[in-house]
Amino acid sequence: IIMIPLTVRSNYSLMWGTASVKQVCRHAQRLGYKPLALTDTDNLYGLWPFLATCKREGLSPIVGAEVTQPGGRLVRFVC
Repeated sequence: IIMIPLTVRSNYSLMWGTASVKQVCRHAQRLGYKPLALTDTDNLYGLWPFLATCKREGLSPIVGAEVTQPGGRLVRFVC
């Protein structure tokens, strides 16, 4: 069984994430993850840097986003 964290935010998530995409990918690699999800909040701005860094670091990217609904509830979409 492979555990894949699906709530991973980068500094592209304003007020939520602090690490750059590069830092997130390198940390995941050090922890031994092969697939890695990036689910920034309310945007996909980090998508291209994430895909490029995953390719360079030998990771399998999982693309996603958390979308804020009216009332503040977060819904996560991954593909």
